[in-house]
Amino acid sequence: MLIDAHSHFNDLKDPVNALERATKNRVEKVVSNSVDWKSNQQNHKISQELDCIHPCFGLHPKNCLEQTQSKNQKTIEWIQKQFEEKTKASIGETGLDFLRVENAFQRKIQEKWFEQQLEIAKQFQKPISIHCRQAIPRAIEIVTQKKIEKALFHWFDGTPTELETICSNGYLVSIGPSVLTQQKIQKIAQNVELDHLVLETDAPIQFNGKKAEPAWIRTVATKIAAIRSESFKKIAHSTTQNAIRFFEL
Repeated sequence: MLIDAHSHFNDLKDPVNALERATKNRVEKVVSNSVDWKSNQQNHKISQELDCIHPCFGLHPKNCLEQTQSKNQKTIEWIQKQFEEKTKASIGETGLDFLRVENAFQRKIQEKWFEQQLEIAKQFQKPISIHCRQAIPRAIEIVTQKKIEKALFHWFDGTPTELETICSNGYLVSIGPSVLTQQKIQKIAQNVELDHLVLETDAPIQFNGKKAEPAWIRTVATKIAAIRSESFKKIAHSTTQNAIRFFEL
């Protein structure tokens, strides 16, 4: 069994066939992240229709700059309500993306909405999937200050020191298709403690001219097994169990 710990299933053009291919490749659970008002509604609906989809409700750092602030507040209030109603879900995709900011004011906007989602995660003891771009140290600082218990740094591409800090706080990182070609990610895959690793596709992200989909998890796991000189079975089992514990699947 394999789990895609970070995707955007709601954005797939052909979800039915994508699920069939995923099942053939032993991917039995897909975590689908939200980024704005619309995608939160989509993932809520999809997860009610498909047991294999675990939804994450969140507001992405890019989208919090694109939506109106009133729409952001409406999104956050809706997320809060889902957990008050005990909807089975996690939080994400949220975080910081300083590559996308033009000034300190926009950075503060991202941090504001990130912190609000962390407060929800803390209040309801929910795991949270974090996007970081040129902002890993600041994200770690905020998450640890808030004393968040369960955080996943998705598509992790940070330094060995940042990886060590994340793992020492009990958090996870996810590795996706970039491990197939990028030496830096291969080094991370080689060095990360297996107890802190889950697998992802970030589907349907464009990668090497193709759109990723959950079935790719098998290829990612195979590559990581080769890099670490460990069996596919070991990588599949460990990362799947990590995802099950983290998301309470």
